[in-house]
Amino acid sequence: MFLLDEPTNDLDLDGLARLERFVTGLSAPCVLVSHDRTFLQRTVTHVVELDEFTHRATRFAGGWDAFVHEREVAAAHAREAYEEYDSKRSSLAARAQREREWATQGLSRAKKKPADNDKNIKAFKINQTEQLAGKAARTEKAMERLEVVEEPREAWQLRLTIPMADRSGSVVARLDAGVVRNGSFTLGPVNLEVAFGERVVIEGPNGAGKSTLIAALLGEVPLAEGTHWRGPSVVVGRLEQARTQLAEQPTVLDGFLAATGMTVSDARTLLAKFGIAATHVHRPTESLSPGERTRLVLALLMANGANCLVLDEPTNH
Repeated sequence: MFLLDEPTNDLDLDGLARLERFVTGLSAPCVLVSHDRTFLQRTVTHVVELDEFTHRATRFAGGWDAFVHEREVAAAHAREAYEEYDSKRSSLAARAQREREWATQGLSRAKKKPADNDKNIKAFKINQTEQLAGKAARTEKAMERLEVVEEPREAWQLRLTIPMADRSGSVVARLDAGVVRNGSFTLGPVNLEVAFGERVVIEGPNGAGKSTLIAALLGEVPLAEGTHWRGPSVVVGRLEQARTQLAEQPTVLDGFLAATGMTVSDARTLLAKFGIAATHVHRPTESLSPGERTRLVLALLMANGANCLVLDEPTNH
């Protein structure tokens, strides 16, 4: 048996292709944890889902796409079942309330002395009132006999909006024949210009120098040759590959407060929106899971604003 935990992290395109061939070619069973939907679509035959609320595991057959479809159908059926139950219960509750009110009103009228002092009329009215009270009791019993259907809980969803800092000019950064040397490694010469509004992917095999190129473009490493220019109003929001931002602070909350200048209340509220629980904010950053550290950095980007995002392996975890 093969156990693979987030196997697609940090792989280049060739590595991903090799991994897919390896997994699909196995005759032995393979259990993997991954958030790479394309990889899952191409490789898995069964899905085991852990429910975030009940913490129970449910197994689905038929691959990733079949799992997504079946889960959507199940969610729709669960919502329909709850709405039907809620409608029946509300209808019975309203009916029971009306019957109780009628019984109360009838009893009040029955207790009044008839104008002709007819005891038979009084007894008849009391009997009617008792019948209404009995109806209300039976309706309440019918409510109790309903099979309770719990309301489906909505899964947490990330809603990310990063406030954009002001910008000047249309060019964010530029390299002109830029060369970086680090021992025996040389990158360049590279000519690259990034304009405002462009979404640029830097693609290449592992070790080709993608992270070095980003650092050179942003002016974070010295150039052996060539020139670099970066817009004076460029505010960079960065998601590092290692997700080590704030690691030097004793706790998640301490680091977030130092980096953003927010109040404790506002910081805790924003972190909660990104799925960082109240029980986690007083822990060291390195104790968070890789996915939680990614969400922590995204919360930092949202708090500080930026007009240039640099995302290094953003789909990891």
